[in-house]
This record gives sequence, structure tokens and C-alpha cells, in this order.
Amino acid sequence: VTGPFLGVMGGAPAASVRFVDSMAGNAFGVINVGGGILGTSANVSFVGGDTVSDLVLAGQRETGDPVYIVNGAMIPTLSGSVDVSAPQTAVIPSVVKILNQIPQTPLTWGGFSVGSVVPDCDGDQYGDFVVGEFAFGKAGRAVVFH
Repeated sequence: VTGPFLGVMGGAPAASVRFVDSMAGNAFGVINVGGGILGTSANVSFVGGDTVSDLVLAGQRETGDPVYIVNGAMIPTLSGSVDVSAPQTAVIPSVVKILNQIPQTPLTWGGFSVGSVVPDCDGDQYGDFVVGEFAFGKAGRAVVFH
């Protein structure tokens, strides 16, 4: 018998896919946002244009401060370790890389602190999300991806 997270009932979960970023430091995954809306049964897709929740991941120390969106419809086809920074060659990519959208001026971005779903704030039928800045001792910022 297996549990809900592919592990033996009563045992530790066994991941079927693990996302890594070979270009980032050890803070990859500091942002991880799913497409579910807290307190509801609703969900959103950021890139798939479907009803399957996608996954947003980000780390630190990679050039261009990328934010990655993993197409939720493609997750069941993935296995093992998937390097999100690797070039995508599929017609429908598993991972979308968004570069250079984190503010770098006038102050250097202080690092990611939190991320959250924002259900379609611009009416384009795709879910949106926001990432916040870790800002100790200064005003923080947030970036909305829509």
C-alpha cells in the first residue's frame, strides 16, 4: 500500500521528481508557489492555459535572478532530478524561465522572502503571482507577475 506522496504507508515520502538549479547557489527553492488558492478548492494556471496548477520556483545568486514556472500539466511526465536552468527543447516546455524582472536599481534586491498566488489580476485568463523582497532594515518591494 502506498501513501499519498508515493511513499510506503507510515514511511518517508519518496519524491518522483526533484527540481534543482545548477546555476544557483544553495538558496534554490526559497520561493515555491503552487497554483492553489488558500482556503478554496480553486486553482490557477500561470503558463499552461489549462486547469492544472503550475509551480513557481526561484533561488538566488543566478545571473538575471530568474523565476521559473513549471507547467503543472507536464509534472507527471517528469522523473528524477530536473534542472530548471537547462535549456528547454520540447514544443510545450516543462519549465518557463523568466529573466531580469526582479528590480536591481536603485537598491539591490535583498533576496526573496515570500511568494503568493494572485488570481488573474489583469483579466487575461491566466493566474498571476507576486514575489516579495527580503528587506531587513529597509523598505521592501514586491513584484507582480501577470
